[in-house]
Amino acid sequence: MTIIDMENALEAMMDEHGTAEVLHRIAEVAFAKAEHLRANWQDPVSANVWDQCGLNIEKAADKTRVLD
Repeated sequence: MTIIDMENALEAMMDEHGTAEVLHRIAEVAFAKAEHLRANWQDPVSANVWDQCGLNIEKAADKTRVLD
């Protein structure tokens, strides 16, 4: 998948589900990555970075709800 394909797919998802929902799902992926790092790699430092990323994406999702 090219970057253009990825952008088109994301735009289609945003059109269908709303920007906030797409961002919320991305945040969930970040939280899942954090949990995976904790459980399987015993890497709390990287896990905390992914958790913070997820929290920041959730904040962005909340701010974009007015667009949907």
